[in-house]
Amino acid sequence: MKRIAVALISLILVAYPSGAQQGFIWDVNYAVRDWSQSLSGGKEFPLDNFLQFAPALGYAIAIPFADGDYSWQERTCVLGTSFASMMAICYSFKFATQVERPNGRNKHSFPSAHTAMAFMGAELVRREYGPWWGLAAYSSAAVTGFLRIYNNWHWTGDVLVGAGVGVLSACIGYWLLPWEREVFKLDTKNTSVSAAPAFMPGINAPLVSFTLAF
Repeated sequence: MKRIAVALISLILVAYPSGAQQGFIWDVNYAVRDWSQSLSGGKEFPLDNFLQFAPALGYAIAIPFADGDYSWQERTCVLGTSFASMMAICYSFKFATQVERPNGRNKHSFPSAHTAMAFMGAELVRREYGPWWGLAAYSSAAVTGFLRIYNNWHWTGDVLVGAGVGVLSACIGYWLLPWEREVFKLDTKNTSVSAAPAFMPGINAPLVSFTLAF
């Protein structure tokens, strides 16, 4: 996880679009934005609002049925912790950096939470269910990132850092699992826990629902 954290920090230093709006990253941001808008003609294709959840939803649905190195209760904890980490990192940066979106809607552009959500789920799928399912999940996540640019909601740097945040968040989920085993004293016989991504109309942000049964 240390290498991933170092890589993400390096990516943030390179991709963070400072308020000066000049330099290499802004050249890339504007070039890609102009190209993507020439493709879209200014029309949105809002599949990304749903596709962002696909990898994590696939991971969550398979939790009670899949074989692996972890129990389904442990995988549920990993999902919940990864999601909480991703939200905390993304929205801390969003409110701290105040980068304006390319469409000018608000100043919460950096990084892309949609992309982070998608790549978090993709890394969870890859780690738990193998490279082929991981490839499908990462392909879905890449499409989500592309659509955030295509729909003019994010700069290229936002999407790149969002992808890094998503992968790091999944790593944090597994990293904290031994501690959670001790703290929550998981009883696999008597406790039933499930978690899944959720979507609510009118809220343009990733959500998660939890169910706990005794």
